[in-house]
Amino acid sequence: MSQNNIELFKADFNGSQVETLLKTGQITNGHYVEKLKLKLSKMLSNDHVVLTNNYSSALFLALKIIGVGDSDVILSKSFTCLASSSTILNCGAIVKWVDLKERSTDVCVGHLESLLIKYKPKAFINYNICGYSDETILINKLCESYGVPVINDCNANLLTTFDGSHIAEISDFTIYSFYPNRFTNSIDGGVLFFKNLGMVRQAEMLVKFGINGNTFRNTIGEISTNSDIQEMGWNFSYNNVHAMLALESLACASLRKKIVAKNVELLISKLSLIEGVSLPDNSTFDSGSCWVFLLLVEQKEKLIHYLKEKGIKTSSMHLSNSYYSCFTAGELLPNTSIFQNSVLGLPCGWWLTLEQIDYISSSINIFYKKIGSNNNV
Repeated sequence: MSQNNIELFKADFNGSQVETLLKTGQITNGHYVEKLKLKLSKMLSNDHVVLTNNYSSALFLALKIIGVGDSDVILSKSFTCLASSSTILNCGAIVKWVDLKERSTDVCVGHLESLLIKYKPKAFINYNICGYSDETILINKLCESYGVPVINDCNANLLTTFDGSHIAEISDFTIYSFYPNRFTNSIDGGVLFFKNLGMVRQAEMLVKFGINGNTFRNTIGEISTNSDIQEMGWNFSYNNVHAMLALESLACASLRKKIVAKNVELLISKLSLIEGVSLPDNSTFDSGSCWVFLLLVEQKEKLIHYLKEKGIKTSSMHLSNSYYSCFTAGELLPNTSIFQNSVLGLPCGWWLTLEQIDYISSSINIFYKKIGSNNNV
């Protein structure tokens, strides 16, 4: 990658064992799925884990196990991914949007509490924007006090901890993604952690048509007439090829996290003194868990155009889902609106060189100097 072609995301795989695996024919089922479950359980100190074919399926499964159905209310940030918010409608539920804290990726706790009281929702989906983890412990305790389970939608921040504990250790439900452009990746995949062991047993059957894997076949390998399907599920099961690639990615996770942390700290040091940009407020910021680096910027559209001309890929990341007519109209979200209008995602990944980081920061510095001197940009 040249200095003047800096990608926002990178989805690459070693895949050295893929051809061998394909030749065995063990494409759907196989030992890599179990190896991945064991690896994740050990890494995150929670063995209540189920793998799904993608991240949306994992979230959908969590909502169904909670018992979400027609006209139930789910709370969520509106600055979120459609892969997350679509599952609410697909369950037949209604979403009520929670505003962000001012100039922050964090949810506004005061607004969240007011909606917990007003709507008595079935769950709160705590979407961690771009790997910027929210105030997990505080939010978990607040929602617990109102009897509302929290689904921590962690997407990319697999290794984030609070007081030495992983999010998956301290939450009702925790979801991670193995989508190609994530911090740890595969072709696709979702990871769903539970606090409750009984829910794991239910989820393990629902991911494959409600089948009980322990009783489905008899002693000669045929489908057993004694194995009942009491609740029909879906085909959400994870496949062996994706699991193998995810395991390769996990082997690099700690090193990637260290490199990303260093890149983010360099970007902060180089950009913090530039007039026209600022960092979002995030009370639990973990510099190694960002899968893009977020800035709040002035003259956003002009800056995007300028950086793309310089070969630096950028993105606003999301559009507030409250804009979409498929969702019911909700309350005004002033902080979310301000955040959306100014937030910009920059590359910060493990693939960047120091020269490229310097190029990104110097390009932004030049842009604002030109703006300040009223020159054309």
